Amino acid sequence: MVLHKFDLDKMILIAASDAGGVAGKPVREEDPNGELEDTVQGACVILAANKMPSASHRTKVPFLPWRSSKLKRRVSSTLAGEALAFSQAMAGVEWLQLMVRVHAPW
Repeated sequence: MVLHKFDLDKMILIAASDAGGVAGKPVREEDPNGELEDTVQGACVILAANKMPSASHRTKVPFLPWRSSKLKRRVSSTLAGEALAFSQAMAGVEWLQLMVRVHAPW
């Protein structure tokens, strides 16, 4: 993994998220814990850059944290699963932004 030096005043955090799996599938009757037969998986990655990447301009964009886990709630639709994965990504961006600002040398 290569981490490039960034000007903290210009650093942009970028998040991408996705969710997949069986959404809204009924609970199996034989399962005493009430768990879903298949669960929805949510994933997110946070990137950093000195400027917003685009198709016409290249920029160095290293991966910072990434996460892939089962969603903590049962969802009734694919859209709800995507929204929960996006919410996890935004929470990660807010946490990382706070850590960068608190520990910045200024």
